[in-house]
Amino acid sequence: MKTKTAIPVEARDTQYYSKDWQNIRLRVFLECDNKCESCGAVNFSRRGKKAIRLVIVHMDGARENCRMENLKALCRLCLDTYKTINRDETRLMENQAGTMTLFKE
Repeated sequence: MKTKTAIPVEARDTQYYSKDWQNIRLRVFLECDNKCESCGAVNFSRRGKKAIRLVIVHMDGARENCRMENLKALCRLCLDTYKTINRDETRLMENQAGTMTLFKE
């Protein structure tokens, strides 16, 4: 069975990303073995009744920063958990920078 890896970027978001974004995403998924870098959940598998879908997170919150060390593949549960734990700091950073920063460096 072939593992799916690419999900198209929505047309409204393409202005923020590198022209090579699809290749960059694929490289991130390949480097993390198509698993969440936090919990190890496999992309396109199931967690109970819920489907696992990995997203690529820009660690500094800047979508235009596509350096590999700035990108991390996370499942939605791990992303939501992180955002909840760090909610106040994330909101402060969003307000100060005008962008969303999810992870501390």
